[in-house]
Amino acid sequence: MSIFISKNYLEAILEILKAIDEDPKLKQIKDSCSNDMLKYIQTFVPHSMDIQYKIIGKYGFSPNNDGYLNVLKIFSSLQNKFN
Repeated sequence: MSIFISKNYLEAILEILKAIDEDPKLKQIKDSCSNDMLKYIQTFVPHSMDIQYKIIGKYGFSPNNDGYLNVLKIFSSLQNKFN
């Protein structure tokens, strides 16, 4: 794996984490669901996946499940490389 791909991947992950942490709709979902975990998962996960798809699309991955799976494969290979 090239350093360029690894760097892009890490930048994408950091951007995803920041976007999810700062997204006002996700904050609203967290507040409105209170202790109802099922409701939280049903509303939080789809919106957070949309955020992730948009961001990985900016880094050259397909903005869909296939692109997401490619990102996960890269993550797995990076983990194996450094473990």
